[in-house]
Amino acid sequence: MQEKFEIYINEKQFVLEEKDKLNKDTTSSGICYHLQDGDLDLAVKIYHKNTILCGQNYPQFSKEDLLQKLIQLAPYTSPVLLSQYFVRDVHGIYIGCAREYIYPAYKNTIDAIFALPKDQIFSYFQSIQDTIPLFNRAGIILDDWNSYNVMLGNTKTLSTSLFVFDDSNYSLSSTAKVNNQFEFDHLIEDLTEEYLETIFLEKTTHYFLDDMKNSRGHLQFLRDITNHHNSIGDGISQYAKHIHRKYF
Repeated sequence: MQEKFEIYINEKQFVLEEKDKLNKDTTSSGICYHLQDGDLDLAVKIYHKNTILCGQNYPQFSKEDLLQKLIQLAPYTSPVLLSQYFVRDVHGIYIGCAREYIYPAYKNTIDAIFALPKDQIFSYFQSIQDTIPLFNRAGIILDDWNSYNVMLGNTKTLSTSLFVFDDSNYSLSSTAKVNNQFEFDHLIEDLTEEYLETIFLEKTTHYFLDDMKNSRGHLQFLRDITNHHNSIGDGISQYAKHIHRKYF
């Protein structure tokens, strides 16, 4: 992309510049920019025309009818942040999307999730889980909920929370209810797995996640193992050490 790039949001012209670029990842669904203009404070994604994924070359972004549905739902789904605007080029062609920009509250979200007081983090997780029925009723399948697509921070209009973002891979289906709970569980698993790596207990991951999957629920499992600890990280660490002593 050239140094300056004209886009249109709600038929108003804006200019994206190289200095506003947030990522250079050519394997993702697009390049993101931070756009500040008057009352707008947005993360703007300009889609790649094609994305290499699983050996195939194909567009990886929401169709216009799905994005319109996400935009309509967006005011009601925080802390799951959805696209709020279409982004178009000078010819009116749909080339991207935009949502509120998240200002990170911590340098490393993963470290903060597992170090902050557990009640605060459980409240954030519960707020995320509470949005799932909205997506179920709308027939929207959630996807790509992982450690790369969450951030502890705030937006211009929303106070600090744990936000889930990037709806590029969401889709429409009548089986949303089953899939969406799985996606939330996957998020908990992915965060846990990454934390186990940071505390050098990755050898316990298989046993740890098996226990989690066989429990009454992923979030409840974390509550149970942190019952006598101040943070989720403390509870996970002690549980993983117990596994390590048992199997290694």
